[in-house]
Amino acid sequence: MNHQAVPTCPICQQDNVNDFFQVEEIPTQDGILLSSKEQAEKAPTGNIELVFCKACHYIYNRAYEPEKIDFTKYEMAMHYSSMYQEFNKKLLNILINDFKLSNKVILDAGCGKGHFLVELCQLGNNTGIGIDPSYENSDNLEFNPNQINFIKEYYNEAQSEHKADFIMCRHVVDELDDPLAFIKLFNNNLKEIDPIGIYVEVPNALNTFENKLTWNIGYAKRSWFTPESITQIYKEAGFEVVRIEPFLKGNYMGVFGKPISKNYSYQVDDQKQSARIKSFTEFSEAFDKGLAKWKSLIEEWTQKGSKVALWGAGMRAINFLSVFPDHDLISLVIDINPHRQNKFLPRSGFLVGAPENLQNQAIDVLIISNPTYQQEIKDHAISLGYKGEFEIL
Repeated sequence: MNHQAVPTCPICQQDNVNDFFQVEEIPTQDGILLSSKEQAEKAPTGNIELVFCKACHYIYNRAYEPEKIDFTKYEMAMHYSSMYQEFNKKLLNILINDFKLSNKVILDAGCGKGHFLVELCQLGNNTGIGIDPSYENSDNLEFNPNQINFIKEYYNEAQSEHKADFIMCRHVVDELDDPLAFIKLFNNNLKEIDPIGIYVEVPNALNTFENKLTWNIGYAKRSWFTPESITQIYKEAGFEVVRIEPFLKGNYMGVFGKPISKNYSYQVDDQKQSARIKSFTEFSEAFDKGLAKWKSLIEEWTQKGSKVALWGAGMRAINFLSVFPDHDLISLVIDINPHRQNKFLPRSGFLVGAPENLQNQAIDVLIISNPTYQQEIKDHAISLGYKGEFEIL
């Protein structure tokens, strides 16, 4: 793609932006696995050119092409993890007790398969409206259809008729071409009288870039939000931030907001700018060092004749295996999500199996693709009789 020499930040419209990270030819979809190896190997790829806005601290991929992303068959449900379930319980407690979400109307823009919305409605006696083009009751959730209505469509202007006291949107905004326009739509659905507000959940950019989590960078994520940039986008959309909560060991950022008040004002703290730029520069260096480290490990394991498996078939694994698609060395890829099993990872073509498959092979090294869940994965693997080494991606 051809890009303008001096890009303008799509959030604050300033041209004070810096390119800081580039990578080419990575899989564009991590939420969709393929039914055959041939399809997987032909899956589309794209480039990443991350840009940092010095004015509002927004980070975005200016090489992003939205036509390469398909949300209609998306499957990234995390509720199969006990750790993720505990996180959901914490969030439910905050919403019901701190924000008084009981006997209210809640709209979930990008509800996925609806698990969280069902829980929130049942626990708080709320009425729910879930909107998502990929929705299907694949886990046979039990709920009252008179209490919760699921709409298998994209959330857009056509959904303005659905009025709600509260709107939530989890891990959708960061994957959209125009996140500002999307959040502005919330104004159409919030009740005019005594609305409670909105909740947006996104990956925490500070956690990724300051902790050098280089495999976190996927094509499907158009945006990376810092506390400053999410506050700025709320302001531009007509909302003010009332609370930002770090979740899941800081991996996620939960942003609670309400319609903007007349006297509200917000200014980015410029003193944080130099520290941000430093961490971004170091991130690019860390990516190169990480590639060298894993290349060395793979060569070592190959020389030893080790059998290697990888646990976790999400974005980090897809990125890693597209760089190191060594089918002779890596004999098994595992995921606890049954809807991702028996399907193939884009580009690398690895077949995803169930955790029980670990019992059938003499694996020497198990790579854990997501460090956040490493203890849960280790415990699960050991319970299946695994006695080899662990390596954290």
